[in-house]
Amino acid sequence: MPDPINYSAMLAQLDVSPLLQLQQVQAQKRESAANEQYRQQQIGLLRQEAQEKAAQREAYDADVQVYMADPSSANLMGLIAKHPDQHQALRTMADQQDAAVKRRNFEAAMTLGGLVSAGQMDKALIVARKRREALANAGESTEITDSMITALQNGDAAAVRAVTGLVIAASGEPNQTKPVLETLGWDAASRRAERDDARADAAAVETQRHNRVTEGQGAARVRLSQQAGDRAATKAHAGTKPKAGAYTDAQLDGMLN
Repeated sequence: MPDPINYSAMLAQLDVSPLLQLQQVQAQKRESAANEQYRQQQIGLLRQEAQEKAAQREAYDADVQVYMADPSSANLMGLIAKHPDQHQALRTMADQQDAAVKRRNFEAAMTLGGLVSAGQMDKALIVARKRREALANAGESTEITDSMITALQNGDAAAVRAVTGLVIAASGEPNQTKPVLETLGWDAASRRAERDDARADAAAVETQRHNRVTEGQGAARVRLSQQAGDRAATKAHAGTKPKAGAYTDAQLDGMLN
């Protein structure tokens, strides 16, 4: 009877290192693929987050423009409610300031906003210039005050009220923003601005209508003069003594009226 085959001895003699290496390579590939998949997922999440932030920023900028055009208390409170993150960022910046500086900013915004709401642009400009001088002497930023001075010089009351409204909302107590703006006559100023815009629009429409009428009358006068000249030329050609060429202005006005 033949001796049984010793499989254990045969396996011990096999060189399994290539197999182990293959398994190790395959494991590394699987790990690399998993890592790449995770990396791509993270890139996708970051890209999506960036797109969402960009969209939110665009929406915020658009809503700010709406508020800047009509800085009423309702539009300001709507801006705060719709974009709480951006508003919180403004409040955080204000809270990081020294308490005295924060208070001065709040009081300056109330003073300028109140003067502009009352239509006292000249006084507001004087206050803004004095504030700029004080800020410069203290080595503090004058950027916001400079922009308000420019707006006051240009007669842009809405821009000043819009900026001061944001400062009030960021520096004051959250539940006091609307009452403070109402005290300053914020909405009354907005209504006055709306009426002024409506009157300006109506005046522009009337001017356009008047120009069209005037242009139409001028064209009609030209046509009548040409017709008169044509008739005079025809009579002259026929041997008839013509009248003086075109109609007088008085005659033309009589025909048009």
